[in-house]
Amino acid sequence: TGVSTVVLAYALQDNAAEGAPLGRVTSMEEDLGWHHSAMACFPPELAHVVAFVHSPKVDGHYKIFRGVQYASIPERPYDYVFSDGPERHSPVNGDKLFDLDLIQIVRRSARPIRAVVDNHYLTFYVLQKVFGTELARYSPTRRLMLVGPVTRHDVRHLRKENFVPDLRLI
Repeated sequence: TGVSTVVLAYALQDNAAEGAPLGRVTSMEEDLGWHHSAMACFPPELAHVVAFVHSPKVDGHYKIFRGVQYASIPERPYDYVFSDGPERHSPVNGDKLFDLDLIQIVRRSARPIRAVVDNHYLTFYVLQKVFGTELARYSPTRRLMLVGPVTRHDVRHLRKENFVPDLRLI
């Protein structure tokens, strides 16, 4: 919840003015104070495009990977996910973890999802293990990962041979 939410909402409104169906932004935030501040400053003319959701973060896991995720992501059809949160330290013990939210959204979607993940190297690593390097592409010049299109059918079963090159590095 912040500037990216405003930019996405304006883009959806502009797209609708050009004849596209009006999209909707789901803006997630774990910090209640920031959630209220952002909502108070949000441009009122965009309020009909955005659903603000406060959700604490919790530890979670996918296969062998321990991550952090929002406790309650709304179940709705998503076309695009921009991931730059939640803050990735475990609320349990402070460990630095990866962001598990995109995997959880994709696992329940038969509809293709595209995503951009912002500057989370541990998350990049896990997403490439889960989706493969063709569907989770890292851009070093932008420090972003471009994912998709992916559906629940693209969430790979992890096999130990996926980790052999990584173990050689260690």
